[in-house]
Amino acid sequence: MNDDVVYVHAATEGYRDKQLFREEFVRRYYPITLDDKSWRAISWTTAASVVAVVELVNHGSLPSKGFIKQETIPFDAFLKTKAGELYATAPLA
Repeated sequence: MNDDVVYVHAATEGYRDKQLFREEFVRRYYPITLDDKSWRAISWTTAASVVAVVELVNHGSLPSKGFIKQETIPFDAFLKTKAGELYATAPLA
């Protein structure tokens, strides 16, 4: 379990104010302990992402019906949820 790590790399590229722009998000996530229980990186990252979206729906930030495209979820709002905060505090890769 000590060698367990999840890497996330997301990149977007396009134009902003007629200038080519690229933004990247690169992080690594390790096992964590929550309420005295150890969680593997793959377990808590998978669960936290689902829970963060449920939090956004519950708070009315996302629709409660229909299909929600992943790319329509505001990343800043995602990181401000209780579960999303776990992602925000990870070290840079």
